[in-house]
Amino acid sequence: MPYFQPTILTFTAYVADVPGTTPVDVSCDVTSAQVTNETPLENRDTLCGKQAIVGESTETLEVTADQYWKPAEALSRFLEEHHGELADFSLAWPAQEVTVTGTVRVIRGAFGGEAGAIAETTVELPVQGPTVKTYGPVALGASTSSADDDAALEGAA
Repeated sequence: MPYFQPTILTFTAYVADVPGTTPVDVSCDVTSAQVTNETPLENRDTLCGKQAIVGESTETLEVTADQYWKPAEALSRFLEEHHGELADFSLAWPAQEVTVTGTVRVIRGAFGGEAGAIAETTVELPVQGPTVKTYGPVALGASTSSADDDAALEGAA
């Protein structure tokens, strides 16, 4: 059974006139990430019989994450600071040796939550243009995750 772990989700914001912007790894903030596809299908009656007409597909990067706001690399902060902008994303699944990349329109997530519960947010980021799947080994990199930062802070307390 293919478990969706470990998984790597990175975003790279477009910064005008700044080449080589470093991707922000938000993997440890994220509890769910998937690219969904919606393709309209219309069944038409023609003089030749029934035909299925496939419409243009649209994709969405759906992300559910814990609301970390520090450090600056936290997903919630990234979404807030880049709201309305375009950003490249990469969602890699090393165990299955596949990575999907594309560009999304950044939408800010929720702020706050229920007392006594982990504050989380779910965002649906519209994909701009087609996504690309690449097949082959995926390297697991070092993470600068908000969860790791929280654990370090708790250990120091």
